[in-house]
Amino acid sequence: MKTLILKPSSLGDVVFTHAVDWYLEVLRQLNVPVHWNFDWMPVRPKIASTIRKKWPLHRARWILLYPGARWPTKRWPIESYQELVDRLVAAYPGSGHRGARNTG
Repeated sequence: MKTLILKPSSLGDVVFTHAVDWYLEVLRQLNVPVHWNFDWMPVRPKIASTIRKKWPLHRARWILLYPGARWPTKRWPIESYQELVDRLVAAYPGSGHRGARNTG
C-alpha cells in the first residue's frame, strides 16, 4: 500500500482551500487525469420555458434568494438574509418587493 502525502504549498493558503481542490490535488498526485469538459449548470430549455410561462419576465429584473444549505456550517443566519433584503429594497426603490415567501 502506498502512502500519499499532500504538499500544502501546492494548494496555496491551506485555510482557504476548498475540499474540492484538496480532492483534485490527490488525483493529480496519483496521476489521474482531471478534466473540466462538463457543464456545472446545463441549460434546460424546457424548464426555462415553463418558468417563463408561470412568471412572465417581460422587462422585469428578478433577484431570488434561497436561504438554505445542506451542511449547517454553510447556512447563513436568517438575520443576514433579512439585512440583505433590506439593503436591496433600499438600493432598488419601487422594486416590487413582496416580502418573504415560502415557495416550497
